[in-house]
Amino acid sequence: MLYEHFHLDEPWDSEHNRSLLKYMPDVFRCPVPEANVREYETYYQSVTGEGTAFPPNATQGTRLRDFLDGLANTILIVEGSESVPWTKPIDLVLNKEGSLPPLGGPFAEGFFAAVADGQTYFVFYEKIKSLEVPRVLFYIADGHSVNLPELLRR
Repeated sequence: MLYEHFHLDEPWDSEHNRSLLKYMPDVFRCPVPEANVREYETYYQSVTGEGTAFPPNATQGTRLRDFLDGLANTILIVEGSESVPWTKPIDLVLNKEGSLPPLGGPFAEGFFAAVADGQTYFVFYEKIKSLEVPRVLFYIADGHSVNLPELLRR
């Protein structure tokens, strides 16, 4: 397994760990060949922040029963606006008060997103403009459940 080859006691960009960049799994690759993404980089990142599935300083993982707004209604992974080395431990931080983190990948009209039930969607900016607070798409239990499959239907 690739994971076993990483030296976890070294920085992600140590000489040894950088040598593993070339083994990037296809799932991290941009689906648009003409996107001109740098080699061994990905747009896909987790969304972190208070109230998300990946809260800062968590001492345990988020459980399925914690998704009170529904697994199908909670975005976990998105395309960030800039590509990053696929092994770099960096996430998009969702600020409860500010705007959304920079999203978009290679697409001007939206971004790909994976939700907690395993589905993936292309999220059109035009569709989520109708939401009063688009940040609710990333919260697991804020009481503002948005039916993503319905919202994102063409």
